[in-house]
Amino acid sequence: MPRPNNGPQLKLNDAGFYEIRWSEGGRSKRSSTGFADIQSAQKVLGNFLLLGERERSIAQNDGPLMVASVLGDPDLPAADYWHEHIIPNVVDKETPRYAYAKLIPHFGHLAVADIMPSDVTAFVEARRSGRLGRKSVNHTISRELSVLNAAINHAVKAKRLPKSEQPFIQLPGTSAPRDRWLTFDEADALLAAAATRVDPRSPKDKLTRVHRFVALALNTASRKSAILGLTREQVSLASGMIYLNPAGREQTKKHRPRVPISDDLRPILERMMSEIGAAPDAPLLDHKGEVRTAFENAVARAGLGPDVTPHVLRHTKATWMAQAGVSMFDIAGVLGDSVETVTKTYAHHHPDYLRSAINASRRTARNTGLNAQPGV
Repeated sequence: MPRPNNGPQLKLNDAGFYEIRWSEGGRSKRSSTGFADIQSAQKVLGNFLLLGERERSIAQNDGPLMVASVLGDPDLPAADYWHEHIIPNVVDKETPRYAYAKLIPHFGHLAVADIMPSDVTAFVEARRSGRLGRKSVNHTISRELSVLNAAINHAVKAKRLPKSEQPFIQLPGTSAPRDRWLTFDEADALLAAAATRVDPRSPKDKLTRVHRFVALALNTASRKSAILGLTREQVSLASGMIYLNPAGREQTKKHRPRVPISDDLRPILERMMSEIGAAPDAPLLDHKGEVRTAFENAVARAGLGPDVTPHVLRHTKATWMAQAGVSMFDIAGVLGDSVETVTKTYAHHHPDYLRSAINASRRTARNTGLNAQPGV
Protein backbone atom coordinates (compact mmCIF):
# COMPACT_ATOMS: atom_id res chain seq x y z
CA MET A 1 0.00 0.00 0.00
CA PRO A 2 1.57 3.35 -1.03
CA ARG A 3 2.29 5.90 1.66
CA PRO A 4 -0.08 8.88 1.75
CA ASN A 5 1.12 12.09 0.11
CA ASN A 6 1.24 14.67 2.91
CA GLY A 7 2.44 17.45 0.63
CA PRO A 8 5.79 19.27 0.68
CA GLN A 9 7.80 18.64 3.83
CA LEU A 10 11.04 20.06 5.25
CA LYS A 11 13.85 17.57 5.77
CA LEU A 12 17.48 18.08 6.82
CA ASN A 13 19.96 16.85 4.19
CA ASP A 14 23.47 15.46 4.69
CA ALA A 15 25.03 18.89 4.18
CA GLY A 16 23.11 20.32 7.13
CA PHE A 17 20.60 22.33 5.07
CA TYR A 18 16.85 21.96 5.05
CA GLU A 19 15.32 20.95 1.75
CA ILE A 20 11.73 20.72 0.56
CA ARG A 21 10.69 17.21 -0.41
CA TRP A 22 7.47 16.39 -2.20
CA SER A 23 5.91 13.91 -4.59
CA GLU A 24 4.81 14.89 -8.09
CA GLY A 25 3.46 12.47 -10.69
CA GLY A 26 4.46 9.52 -8.55
CA ARG A 27 8.08 10.69 -8.34
CA SER A 28 9.90 12.09 -5.33
CA LYS A 29 11.38 15.55 -5.77
CA ARG A 30 13.48 17.84 -3.60
CA SER A 31 14.60 21.45 -3.53
CA SER A 32 17.13 23.00 -1.15
CA THR A 33 16.02 26.01 0.91
CA GLY A 34 19.63 27.13 1.40
CA PHE A 35 19.06 27.45 5.16
CA ALA A 36 20.29 25.39 8.09
CA ASP A 37 17.85 26.92 10.61
CA ILE A 38 14.25 25.79 10.66
CA GLN A 39 12.65 29.26 10.94
CA SER A 40 14.24 30.53 7.70
CA ALA A 41 13.56 27.22 5.95
CA GLN A 42 9.89 27.46 6.90
CA LYS A 43 9.68 30.86 5.18
CA VAL A 44 11.01 29.30 1.98
CA LEU A 45 8.51 26.45 2.30
CA GLY A 46 5.71 29.00 2.73
CA ASN A 47 6.76 30.74 -0.48
CA PHE A 48 6.96 27.39 -2.26
CA LEU A 49 3.40 26.61 -1.24
CA LEU A 50 2.32 30.11 -2.26
CA LEU A 51 3.59 29.57 -5.78
CA GLY A 52 1.25 26.62 -6.14
CA GLU A 53 0.85 24.25 -9.01
CA ARG A 54 -0.91 26.83 -11.18
CA GLU A 55 1.84 29.45 -11.04
CA ARG A 56 4.62 26.86 -11.43
CA SER A 57 2.93 25.55 -14.55
CA ILE A 58 2.51 29.10 -15.89
CA ALA A 59 6.23 29.72 -15.36
CA GLN A 60 7.05 26.66 -17.45
CA ASN A 61 4.68 27.45 -20.30
CA ASP A 62 3.32 30.55 -22.03
CA GLY A 63 2.11 32.65 -19.11
CA PRO A 64 3.94 35.52 -17.36
CA LEU A 65 7.55 34.70 -16.61
CA MET A 66 7.91 34.27 -12.86
CA VAL A 67 10.94 35.33 -10.84
CA ALA A 68 11.28 31.79 -9.47
CA SER A 69 11.53 30.49 -13.02
CA VAL A 70 14.07 33.14 -14.08
CA LEU A 71 16.37 32.42 -11.14
CA GLY A 72 15.87 28.66 -11.30
CA ASP A 73 16.27 25.97 -8.67
CA PRO A 74 19.82 24.70 -8.12
CA ASP A 75 18.45 21.21 -7.49
CA LEU A 76 16.00 21.02 -10.40
CA PRO A 77 17.50 21.18 -13.93
CA ALA A 78 15.75 23.72 -16.14
CA ALA A 79 16.38 26.50 -18.64
CA ASP A 80 17.25 29.28 -16.21
CA TYR A 81 20.04 31.51 -14.93
CA TRP A 82 21.40 28.95 -12.45
CA HIS A 83 21.87 26.13 -14.93
CA GLU A 84 22.81 28.18 -17.98
CA HIS A 85 25.18 30.67 -16.35
CA ILE A 86 26.12 29.91 -12.76
CA ILE A 87 26.88 26.21 -13.16
CA PRO A 88 29.18 26.58 -16.21
CA ASN A 89 30.73 29.98 -15.42
CA VAL A 90 30.77 30.65 -11.65
CA VAL A 91 33.39 28.86 -9.56
CA ASP A 92 32.18 29.86 -6.10
CA LYS A 93 28.50 28.93 -6.18
CA GLU A 94 27.89 29.50 -2.46
CA THR A 95 27.52 33.28 -2.84
CA PRO A 96 24.69 33.11 -5.41
CA ARG A 97 23.14 30.19 -3.51
CA TYR A 98 22.85 32.36 -0.39
CA ALA A 99 21.39 35.17 -2.52
CA TYR A 100 18.78 32.76 -3.91
CA ALA A 101 17.81 31.80 -0.36
CA LYS A 102 16.77 35.44 0.23
CA LEU A 103 15.49 36.40 -3.23
CA ILE A 104 13.12 33.49 -3.84
CA PRO A 105 11.13 33.82 -0.58
CA HIS A 106 10.54 37.52 -1.30
CA PHE A 107 10.25 37.75 -5.09
CA GLY A 108 9.63 34.17 -6.20
CA HIS A 109 5.84 34.37 -6.45
CA LEU A 110 5.93 37.56 -8.56
CA ALA A 111 5.91 37.80 -12.33
CA VAL A 112 9.10 39.56 -13.43
CA ALA A 113 7.11 42.27 -15.20
CA ASP A 114 5.16 42.96 -11.98
CA ILE A 115 8.19 43.82 -9.82
CA MET A 116 7.63 47.33 -8.51
CA PRO A 117 10.04 49.72 -6.75
CA SER A 118 8.00 49.14 -3.60
CA ASP A 119 8.81 45.40 -3.80
CA VAL A 120 12.52 46.20 -3.97
CA THR A 121 12.25 48.68 -1.09
CA ALA A 122 10.42 46.09 0.98
CA PHE A 123 13.20 43.57 0.29
CA VAL A 124 15.89 46.04 1.36
CA GLU A 125 14.03 46.86 4.57
CA ALA A 126 13.40 43.18 5.34
CA ARG A 127 17.09 42.36 4.90
CA ARG A 128 18.27 45.34 6.95
CA SER A 129 15.89 44.55 9.82
CA GLY A 130 16.53 40.82 9.89
CA ARG A 131 12.96 39.86 8.99
CA LEU A 132 14.42 38.00 6.00
CA GLY A 133 17.58 36.19 6.99
CA ARG A 134 20.12 37.82 9.30
CA LYS A 135 20.42 41.61 9.50
CA SER A 136 22.50 42.76 6.55
CA VAL A 137 24.19 45.94 5.36
CA ASN A 138 23.72 47.70 2.03
CA HIS A 139 26.74 46.06 0.44
CA THR A 140 25.34 42.56 1.01
CA ILE A 141 21.83 43.53 -0.08
CA SER A 142 23.16 45.15 -3.27
CA ARG A 143 25.09 41.99 -4.08
CA GLU A 144 21.92 39.90 -3.70
CA LEU A 145 19.83 42.24 -5.84
CA SER A 146 22.60 42.22 -8.44
CA VAL A 147 22.07 38.47 -8.77
CA LEU A 148 18.38 39.10 -9.49
CA ASN A 149 19.29 41.77 -12.05
CA ALA A 150 21.75 39.42 -13.73
CA ALA A 151 19.15 36.63 -13.88
CA ILE A 152 16.61 38.97 -15.48
CA ASN A 153 19.21 40.23 -17.99
CA HIS A 154 19.95 36.61 -18.85
CA ALA A 155 16.26 35.95 -19.50
CA VAL A 156 16.09 38.98 -21.81
CA LYS A 157 19.15 37.83 -23.77
CA ALA A 158 17.67 34.33 -24.03
CA LYS A 159 14.48 35.87 -25.53
CA ARG A 160 12.34 34.51 -22.69
CA LEU A 161 11.45 37.99 -21.46
CA PRO A 162 10.66 41.01 -23.64
CA LYS A 163 12.94 43.96 -22.98
CA SER A 164 9.83 46.06 -22.40
CA GLU A 165 8.94 43.89 -19.36
CA GLN A 166 12.34 44.21 -17.69
CA PRO A 167 11.90 46.04 -14.34
CA PHE A 168 14.27 48.62 -12.91
CA ILE A 169 15.83 47.40 -9.67
CA GLN A 170 17.48 50.14 -7.61
CA LEU A 171 20.44 48.95 -5.53
CA PRO A 172 20.81 50.48 -2.07
CA GLY A 173 24.50 51.25 -2.61
CA THR A 174 27.44 50.30 -0.44
CA SER A 175 28.13 50.70 3.25
CA ALA A 176 31.23 51.94 4.98
CA PRO A 177 33.34 48.97 6.12
CA ARG A 178 32.84 48.03 9.75
CA ASP A 179 36.02 48.31 11.79
CA ARG A 180 35.04 45.70 14.40
CA TRP A 181 37.85 43.45 15.53
CA LEU A 182 38.49 41.43 18.68
CA THR A 183 41.02 42.26 21.37
CA PHE A 184 43.20 39.38 22.57
CA ASP A 185 41.03 39.04 25.68
CA GLU A 186 37.85 38.92 23.58
CA ALA A 187 39.37 36.30 21.31
CA ASP A 188 40.38 34.18 24.31
CA ALA A 189 36.86 34.46 25.70
CA LEU A 190 35.36 33.40 22.38
CA LEU A 191 37.70 30.41 22.05
CA ALA A 192 36.82 29.30 25.58
CA ALA A 193 33.10 29.67 24.91
CA ALA A 194 33.41 27.80 21.61
CA ALA A 195 35.20 24.93 23.38
CA THR A 196 32.33 24.52 25.85
CA ARG A 197 30.08 21.55 25.12
CA VAL A 198 26.44 22.56 25.39
CA ASP A 199 25.00 19.49 23.69
CA PRO A 200 25.17 16.50 26.07
CA ARG A 201 25.13 14.18 23.05
CA SER A 202 28.45 15.52 21.70
CA PRO A 203 31.54 13.37 22.33
CA LYS A 204 33.37 14.54 25.44
CA ASP A 205 36.80 13.71 24.06
CA LYS A 206 36.37 15.59 20.78
CA LEU A 207 36.79 19.25 19.87
CA THR A 208 33.50 21.01 19.27
CA ARG A 209 32.83 21.98 15.68
CA VAL A 210 32.55 25.70 16.46
CA HIS A 211 35.85 25.58 18.42
CA ARG A 212 37.57 24.21 15.33
CA PHE A 213 36.01 26.94 13.20
CA VAL A 214 37.02 29.80 15.52
CA ALA A 215 40.58 28.50 15.88
CA LEU A 216 41.00 28.17 12.12
CA ALA A 217 39.46 31.58 11.42
CA LEU A 218 41.58 33.44 13.98
CA ASN A 219 44.79 31.79 12.83
CA THR A 220 44.37 31.78 9.05
CA ALA A 221 42.21 34.89 8.40
CA SER A 222 40.23 32.74 5.96
CA ARG A 223 36.70 33.39 4.79
CA LYS A 224 33.96 31.28 6.30
CA SER A 225 33.19 29.42 3.08
CA ALA A 226 36.82 28.35 2.70
CA ILE A 227 36.98 27.04 6.26
CA LEU A 228 33.69 25.13 5.99
CA GLY A 229 35.03 23.37 2.91
CA LEU A 230 38.48 22.44 4.29
CA THR A 231 39.40 18.76 4.00
CA ARG A 232 42.26 16.59 5.20
CA GLU A 233 44.08 16.70 1.86
CA GLN A 234 44.28 20.52 2.04
CA VAL A 235 46.42 20.38 5.19
CA SER A 236 50.10 19.46 5.15
CA LEU A 237 51.49 19.19 8.65
CA ALA A 238 54.85 18.17 7.17
CA SER A 239 55.28 21.37 5.16
CA GLY A 240 53.35 23.47 7.67
CA MET A 241 50.87 24.78 5.12
CA ILE A 242 47.11 24.93 4.61
CA TYR A 243 46.00 25.05 0.98
CA LEU A 244 42.73 26.96 1.11
CA ASN A 245 41.96 26.39 -2.57
CA PRO A 246 41.30 22.67 -3.08
CA ALA A 247 42.81 20.83 -6.00
CA GLY A 248 40.76 21.25 -9.17
CA ARG A 249 38.99 24.41 -8.00
CA GLU A 250 39.64 27.48 -10.15
CA GLN A 251 40.74 30.60 -8.29
CA THR A 252 38.18 33.40 -8.17
CA LYS A 253 38.33 37.10 -7.32
CA LYS A 254 38.05 36.00 -3.69
CA HIS A 255 41.49 34.43 -3.92
CA ARG A 256 42.15 31.45 -1.66
CA PRO A 257 45.90 31.41 -0.91
CA ARG A 258 48.02 28.87 0.90
CA VAL A 259 48.79 30.00 4.45
CA PRO A 260 51.39 28.79 6.95
CA ILE A 261 50.23 26.87 10.01
CA SER A 262 50.87 29.09 13.03
CA ASP A 263 52.47 27.77 16.22
CA ASP A 264 49.19 28.37 18.07
CA LEU A 265 47.12 26.48 15.49
CA ARG A 266 49.39 23.45 15.02
CA PRO A 267 48.43 21.48 18.18
CA ILE A 268 44.74 22.17 17.55
CA LEU A 269 45.09 21.18 13.91
CA GLU A 270 46.94 17.99 14.83
CA ARG A 271 44.08 17.05 17.13
CA MET A 272 41.51 17.85 14.41
CA MET A 273 43.33 15.57 12.00
CA SER A 274 43.31 12.74 14.55
CA GLU A 275 39.57 13.12 15.13
CA ILE A 276 38.31 13.14 11.54
CA GLY A 277 38.15 10.28 9.07
CA ALA A 278 41.25 9.05 7.26
CA ALA A 279 39.83 9.74 3.79
CA PRO A 280 41.54 12.60 1.89
CA ASP A 281 38.19 14.37 1.47
CA ALA A 282 37.25 14.11 5.17
CA PRO A 283 36.04 17.60 6.27
CA LEU A 284 37.97 19.23 9.10
CA LEU A 285 34.65 20.36 10.59
CA ASP A 286 32.99 16.92 10.23
CA HIS A 287 30.67 18.22 7.51
CA LYS A 288 30.39 21.28 5.30
CA GLY A 289 27.11 22.60 6.72
CA GLU A 290 26.65 26.00 8.34
CA VAL A 291 28.16 26.93 11.69
CA ARG A 292 26.30 30.20 12.17
CA THR A 293 23.92 29.20 14.98
CA ALA A 294 26.66 27.53 17.02
CA PHE A 295 28.90 30.55 16.43
CA GLU A 296 26.25 33.02 17.56
CA ASN A 297 25.64 30.96 20.70
CA ALA A 298 29.37 30.95 21.47
CA VAL A 299 29.52 34.72 20.93
CA ALA A 300 26.66 35.18 23.42
CA ARG A 301 28.32 32.88 26.01
CA ALA A 302 31.53 34.90 25.64
CA GLY A 303 29.64 38.08 26.48
CA LEU A 304 30.26 39.64 23.07
CA GLY A 305 27.72 41.60 21.04
CA PRO A 306 25.81 40.55 17.91
CA ASP A 307 28.21 42.65 15.83
CA VAL A 308 30.74 39.81 16.13
CA THR A 309 30.15 37.74 12.99
CA PRO A 310 32.35 35.02 11.45
CA HIS A 311 33.82 37.63 9.09
CA VAL A 312 34.98 39.68 12.12
CA LEU A 313 37.49 36.90 12.84
CA ARG A 314 39.13 37.43 9.44
CA HIS A 315 39.18 41.18 10.09
CA THR A 316 40.62 40.54 13.56
CA LYS A 317 43.59 38.52 12.31
CA ALA A 318 44.37 41.10 9.65
CA THR A 319 44.16 43.91 12.22
CA TRP A 320 46.48 42.07 14.60
CA MET A 321 49.00 41.62 11.80
CA ALA A 322 48.86 45.33 10.93
CA GLN A 323 49.25 46.34 14.59
CA ALA A 324 52.28 44.07 14.84
CA GLY A 325 53.95 45.96 11.98
CA VAL A 326 53.50 43.30 9.30
CA SER A 327 53.80 44.81 5.82
CA MET A 328 50.69 45.46 3.75
CA PHE A 329 52.18 43.17 1.09
CA ASP A 330 52.43 40.22 3.49
CA ILE A 331 48.96 40.83 4.92
CA ALA A 332 47.57 40.87 1.39
CA GLY A 333 49.29 37.54 0.74
CA VAL A 334 47.62 35.94 3.77
CA LEU A 335 44.19 37.38 2.98
CA GLY A 336 44.34 36.73 -0.74
CA ASP A 337 43.44 40.39 -1.36
CA SER A 338 45.19 43.12 -3.33
CA VAL A 339 47.72 45.36 -1.59
CA GLU A 340 45.54 48.33 -2.50
CA THR A 341 42.51 46.86 -0.74
CA VAL A 342 44.51 45.87 2.33
CA THR A 343 46.17 49.29 2.56
CA LYS A 344 42.82 51.05 2.39
CA THR A 345 41.34 48.83 5.11
CA TYR A 346 44.22 48.16 7.51
CA ALA A 347 46.98 50.75 7.06
CA HIS A 348 45.59 52.95 9.83
CA HIS A 349 46.25 50.10 12.31
CA HIS A 350 49.95 49.93 11.35
CA PRO A 351 52.33 51.57 13.89
CA ASP A 352 54.27 53.26 11.08
CA TYR A 353 51.21 54.57 9.25
CA LEU A 354 52.01 58.11 8.00
CA ARG A 355 55.15 58.22 10.19
CA SER A 356 57.41 58.90 7.22
CA ALA A 357 55.19 61.82 6.19
CA ILE A 358 55.40 63.33 9.69
CA ASN A 359 59.17 62.90 9.83
CA ALA A 360 59.52 64.49 6.40
CA SER A 361 57.60 67.55 7.63
CA ARG A 362 59.95 67.83 10.65
CA ARG A 363 62.99 67.83 8.34
CA THR A 364 61.35 70.59 6.31
CA ALA A 365 60.83 72.61 9.49
CA ARG A 366 64.53 72.33 10.38
CA ASN A 367 65.54 73.47 6.93
CA THR A 368 63.39 76.60 7.12
CA GLY A 369 64.52 77.54 10.61
CA LEU A 370 61.10 77.20 12.18
CA ASN A 371 62.49 75.13 15.06
CA ALA A 372 64.92 77.85 16.22
CA GLN A 373 64.97 78.69 19.93
CA PRO A 374 62.99 81.80 20.96
CA GLY A 375 65.12 84.93 21.27
CA VAL A 376 67.97 83.51 19.27
